[in-house]
Amino acid sequence: MAILSMWAVMMSQMWMLRWVVLLMGLQQTQAAVTGAQYRTVTVLPDMANLIVTTVIPNPDYRFATCSTWGNFHLKTFDGHFFQVPDTCNYILASLCNGEKHSDFNVKMQRKIVNNSVTFSQITVDLQGTVVELTSNKILMDKQELFNATLKNGITVKMSTSGVKITNNHGVNVFWEKDQSLLIELPEKYRGQTCGLCGNFNGNKTDDSFDNDLAKWKVPLLESCEDIKFQPTDQCKNQSLTDICQYYLSSPGFSDCYRVMDMSSFQKACEDDLCHCNGEHDCLCNTLTEVSRQCTHSGGIPATWRTKQLCPKKCPLNLQYMECGSPCKSTCLGPDANLLCKEHCVDGCFCPNGTVEDDVGKSGCVPVNQCPCEHDNKVYRSGESYTLACKKCNCTAGRWTCTNLECPGICSVVGGSHITTYDGKTFTFSGNCDYILTKHSNNSGIAVVGNLAKCDWGRSDTCLNSVTLVISGTTIHFSYNGFVTLNGNRLYQLPDSTGGLSKTDCSIISMLKIKLNKIKHN
Repeated sequence: MAILSMWAVMMSQMWMLRWVVLLMGLQQTQAAVTGAQYRTVTVLPDMANLIVTTVIPNPDYRFATCSTWGNFHLKTFDGHFFQVPDTCNYILASLCNGEKHSDFNVKMQRKIVNNSVTFSQITVDLQGTVVELTSNKILMDKQELFNATLKNGITVKMSTSGVKITNNHGVNVFWEKDQSLLIELPEKYRGQTCGLCGNFNGNKTDDSFDNDLAKWKVPLLESCEDIKFQPTDQCKNQSLTDICQYYLSSPGFSDCYRVMDMSSFQKACEDDLCHCNGEHDCLCNTLTEVSRQCTHSGGIPATWRTKQLCPKKCPLNLQYMECGSPCKSTCLGPDANLLCKEHCVDGCFCPNGTVEDDVGKSGCVPVNQCPCEHDNKVYRSGESYTLACKKCNCTAGRWTCTNLECPGICSVVGGSHITTYDGKTFTFSGNCDYILTKHSNNSGIAVVGNLAKCDWGRSDTCLNSVTLVISGTTIHFSYNGFVTLNGNRLYQLPDSTGGLSKTDCSIISMLKIKLNKIKHN
């Protein structure tokens, strides 16, 4: 036993040394940035009385939050912190009224993957609509989701890093994949909740579940595993406290002291240094949770990450921010952030003066460089396309179209099927000469068609002849191919003169009349 105890102490000292080395590197980096001409001296700062516990409530913040993250950490709606070190399925939050389909019921189960703690499955039941979340799939009432969805008053929004689920009662569930799960409840549910998230009565002292975790376990067919932590008294000392105080004293967290009790997060940080065997992501999950809890409480966290400490990468030219608008401005919605009423969130965002290109998927661009899309083709700003009757130019993500001089077309097909200039179709079986089109003032142009039975043995109608009158000149087309000009025989089709071919069918089966727009003085 003495040998094991000594080994545990030595290992804890080695893990702590990793964080001290990282801390020294960060201080050297910060010193180099502030003044490269000075010699760098690494000194642990005096952290006396740094962690404050007096919080000024934010009058605009009307939600309570419960969250679970990282190394089995959990914070109740009333602010009690504890750990649930096992892989069992638990009810996090639900109404205590016992109804089968209440406003909300959120369950969670963890698993261990490559010595890291992650989520196995999250089940969110909102008024009978069930959303199931796993690392590679999102189901809504057993149907897989690939895009943002609204069903039965339940909204599911997706991002590259997580999922947000809301209902019309003000319940919000935020899942950051593999990292954290957070539940927001409005004040109307105060004192009505059950589960690991507590009773939401404003008193955190009655949220202890040290001997009562089994009450909120969900029975499963498979077994779950208890995780044994190293006793904290074997690794906790003043050095761990100093390291965590240093991290939490970053200017990036300065506004968080105004809205949160940071002392509980300091203890979570010390637990991570003690239990996580020097695993870098373990402490990063807690520092990230501090930043997210700060935004949910109405604070504005600033940049605290560095290239050495919990770095984040974004695709293309997007930038990672701890506090950005959840209503992203894009080429299709450039003013979305101006209408946003939600608190800020962390993630990848476009720099000021640019919007996200959700058309061409090219990252962040100035609004005046936004592309457009037509018929599944992307056009850059300044490019255009032309159709028969209009030309459209792409300007800053918007189409500007100009109508062109466009011909109108009327057709007679099969001797009875007629389509007007405006696209109306009808069937007409005639037995006479009919004016198919003419100028409204009886001048300029006229087309007359002879519709009659095809022959004595048939009942259908044929277009037997067409007469075209243009400015006093009359051209007559007969079904047998003869063409006359002003009553004089012109020639018989088909005919070829001077390389120009003139062809017609022996029976006129279709007539198409194409007129350009006629302007009136």
